Amino acid sequence: SIRKFRAEDTDGKLYWVLVNTVSDKVAQQATSLKDWQVRAFKRICELLSEADGGIISSTEIVSMLQQMKTGVSVGDTEEFVDILLTEKWLYEYKSGRYKAGVRASTECQHLINCN
Repeated sequence: SIRKFRAEDTDGKLYWVLVNTVSDKVAQQATSLKDWQVRAFKRICELLSEADGGIISSTEIVSMLQQMKTGVSVGDTEEFVDILLTEKWLYEYKSGRYKAGVRASTECQHLINCN
């Protein structure tokens, strides 16, 4: 099943987002993220949902990755966050502080409560 959303980005641009709501092989192949990154992103969504104002820090992301025992370096973590920013899963609210981006707000509503 496909859902259609209209979403506004932090820069004021409007987007129409088509979301595949079926978690099948095709949906899993559509991502360029590695397995550990997918698991980490789901945990980031949980952190955003639990956080005051839906804002988390880079320190919280690093700590969460260490708790997950992913074994990734700080450099890999920074690269991962950069990917999430570039692909609009996250946006940098203030230096080192992140909120859900336009994609997470629409595609991951089932994981986070975006404001």
